[in-house]
Amino acid sequence: MVTADRHELCKRAITSYTGQTYPNKELVVLDNGKSPMQDLLQHLPDSEVRYVHVENNAETTIGELRNRSLEMVSGDIVVPQWDDDDWSAPERLET
Repeated sequence: MVTADRHELCKRAITSYTGQTYPNKELVVLDNGKSPMQDLLQHLPDSEVRYVHVENNAETTIGELRNRSLEMVSGDIVVPQWDDDDWSAPERLET
C-alpha cells in the first residue's frame, strides 16, 4: 500500500485488510507523506506488516513507489496491490 498523508482513508483500508478471511497475508506499506502513519499499524502483528517511510520527492512517480513496495514483499505470491483508499469484501484475498 503506497500512501501519503491520507490517514483517514488508510484507517479504512487497514480495517478492510485486517478483516480478510485469507490467513496467509502480509501488508507492505510504503509511506512518503509528511506525517508518518505507522501508529495506524500498531495493532497488526510484526510478522504481518512491513512499514517504510521515505522522503517525499515530487519527482518520484506512483509507479516507482509501487515497484519499491513490491521489492519489500517477503512472500512468493503478490495479489493484489492494496491501495490506501481500498474498501474490500472480506473474501478479496481468498478469492
